Amino acid sequence: MENNTKPCYCNFRPKNKLFSQISAFWKIHHNCLEIAFLILLIVLNICSFAQEQKLPWWHQYTTISTDPEFKSLNEIRVINAETWRAAGWFGGFYGFWFGDMLENHTDVPNRWNRVIEAGSKPMMYYEAGEVGDFVTLIDEEKKELLLEGWHWHKWTGQEGYVHWYGLEAFMNNVPWAPYPTADDYGLSAFTYPDGRAIPAGKLYDVLAKRYHNDSWAFMEFTNPDITDEMAQKTGLANISHKQHMAPDVQQGSGWVIGRLISQDHTNPQLLKYQCQEIAYSIKRYKPWGVHIDNFGATDIYPSHQNSFGIWAVHTFREFLKDRFTPEQLAELGVKSVETFDIREYTASAYAEPGRSNKIRLRDPRWMDDVIFRAHLIHKTEKGIHYWQEIYKSAKNAYRSLGLNNPVFGNVMPPLPGCGFMKGICDIAHFEWKTEGTYPAMPEMGLPPKARVAYVSRLGENLSEASYCWPSLYVPKKYKGKAYENLHKVLAFDCFANRGILDYNHWFLDNYSPGSNESAGYINTFIRSVADELSGRKYLADIGLVYCPWSNLASMNAAGLQPEIYLNEYKGWCDYLINTHAQWDLILSEDISADSLKYFKVIILPSMLVVTPKQLTAFKIYLKGGGRIIATGETGAFYGPDNFLVHRPVNILDQIGDFSKLILTKDRPGGVYYSSKNEKIDGLGRLIDTCKFHPSLRTDASSDIGVNASLRENARKSVLTIDLNNYTYDLINDTINQAKTCRVSIDLPEVFIKQPLKIGCADPEQKNDIVWENLPSEKWQLDAKDDVLHIDVPSFKYYLIISIKISDYQ
Repeated sequence: MENNTKPCYCNFRPKNKLFSQISAFWKIHHNCLEIAFLILLIVLNICSFAQEQKLPWWHQYTTISTDPEFKSLNEIRVINAETWRAAGWFGGFYGFWFGDMLENHTDVPNRWNRVIEAGSKPMMYYEAGEVGDFVTLIDEEKKELLLEGWHWHKWTGQEGYVHWYGLEAFMNNVPWAPYPTADDYGLSAFTYPDGRAIPAGKLYDVLAKRYHNDSWAFMEFTNPDITDEMAQKTGLANISHKQHMAPDVQQGSGWVIGRLISQDHTNPQLLKYQCQEIAYSIKRYKPWGVHIDNFGATDIYPSHQNSFGIWAVHTFREFLKDRFTPEQLAELGVKSVETFDIREYTASAYAEPGRSNKIRLRDPRWMDDVIFRAHLIHKTEKGIHYWQEIYKSAKNAYRSLGLNNPVFGNVMPPLPGCGFMKGICDIAHFEWKTEGTYPAMPEMGLPPKARVAYVSRLGENLSEASYCWPSLYVPKKYKGKAYENLHKVLAFDCFANRGILDYNHWFLDNYSPGSNESAGYINTFIRSVADELSGRKYLADIGLVYCPWSNLASMNAAGLQPEIYLNEYKGWCDYLINTHAQWDLILSEDISADSLKYFKVIILPSMLVVTPKQLTAFKIYLKGGGRIIATGETGAFYGPDNFLVHRPVNILDQIGDFSKLILTKDRPGGVYYSSKNEKIDGLGRLIDTCKFHPSLRTDASSDIGVNASLRENARKSVLTIDLNNYTYDLINDTINQAKTCRVSIDLPEVFIKQPLKIGCADPEQKNDIVWENLPSEKWQLDAKDDVLHIDVPSFKYYLIISIKISDYQ
């Protein structure tokens, strides 16, 4: 296990050849000029050598599991994850003193050390989306915590007072506090926006985000092992209650022992507090990484439910003053910006007698309502600023320790706001449902129809690392050892699409598939090939653009309208996977003439927002011989500078030369998604119109994923072809062996006229050799056209083929 307190990522060791040269040089030359040259030579060689060294450990493909609380040392070793999220220490939630309680009243220290002893890296969890309280039994005279809610059922008759222990008590410096409170840390008190003090018992009213009807509610969780008799005898029944939820919901039914509010991310005081807390936590626990939950949340999902609050109303007034003149506001109907309440506006606009609220919230006029659209932009800007500051505080805390450990979190890629997280998220580590869906999100589904690329490739694009960590949930009936094949199929779909599947996660009625053994099978294989495969990029003919502003522009007051944008995007992703097209995702913010020139075709899947700068890049790309397919309402909306409203004239009308621009008002990707990926000709016809030569051809069926990638680095270049198998039977948890197929690929320039060696790796290999040579009769090189033909052998879950130059170093 590496020493986390004294890291050395370069581990510089002089090369013998270099120092023999220096020694010979020294024997011959002695004057000052030559000595200066010698020093320069040493420095340049050290710098050159250091640049060749590996990036921080998390840049390499890294396997992950979540929460080892109920895992023995042997189980952790069987799972064989390189790192563990929520391995013990937790921050956020309940104030700085939460860590004191964990250290003194739980097995968190042992849990943390178990992960280290097993040879893995433990990472802490920091909650930045909810704050609240949990119940405690306190000896007020001794100021001693006797019992907390999660272990309340182990009460043995201790006498004390029952209190809600959490952020409010911490900030109020309660006299019964068993550990240091806010004053001890020199923390500033929270106030109302106008500076007024918050009365006792009202903190969460100020911190909570609210519905458009001005309400908010605790999210409550329970300890189902507490009996009614125990609740009465301990006094728990005097301050809490029982709740009943569906049987699949964990911690849903029983006596409530914890409560959290969803916080308003426009609150600058809460931001300052959480920046201080996360920096303090990192310096205290020195975790190998920190997972920030709700990372990327901007509180507009759904917009009428989550985007309001006392601070949000205040900061929007400031936004209006900054972005509009008094005359413009008057024209928009804002009589007094000092008293304008965006919550009240959203709760009442477009109301008509006899009209239901559901219909009112979906009124098409919201799409051009400048006040409402300004609110969406304001919340997005405030939210992203929040996460920029949190990220900066965490990274600075690591730097103060001499560390470069990852700051990552639950960046759920297609959610409004998360698409703006590039540059402030080391690894997107996100929860995602397979069966069922988050509101207005396209469903991934379960194998054999499921395709994960629409979230995993986007997650990778948002990450500093060249991969992401999906936590894919399945319903309870598909969890556990009976569904190990499901676990493997999902994991290798992720791996072929730049995701490394997390294991052992759950939330309410969502569960992780598989078992310790299937997780170990997956993780052991990925760890064995990580050094060879990390840092590669897709060898792509097609660039598919994802635009977070278009996602935002598709919103009305009820929330996202996926039929306008997200379904079109999802359908194209699935189609490209199913037809073995070689493609890569492009974030709209990365669009430039230089970034587009590598693709033969660019697809704009109902990309509502196209900026003048992007239009210029498209013109240059088309002039250079590229092709663009634009569907749906591509180019129909202004960008954020003009509040995401409809343009009077589509910006694509300015292209000029339409010969290489294929436009359709239809949304064939959405049709493909709605048809559950059945054969639909609309997308294929558009692709065929572009008349380009695909760099990879195969006779594999649509049940096999085929993706080519390149890691280019002088004579260490590796061309890889991932093949993953979707021929899975969910009813019986069985998978059919993938049939043999042929893949023909145009060699990248670095491999042309070079002697090649070709290997393959299969997790089903029973020997200790990871990479085996592919028999020479299984591949042929067409030297005239520089095409490599490979006869792919049958495989069960996943197969990767590597092509290297024979003297690969």
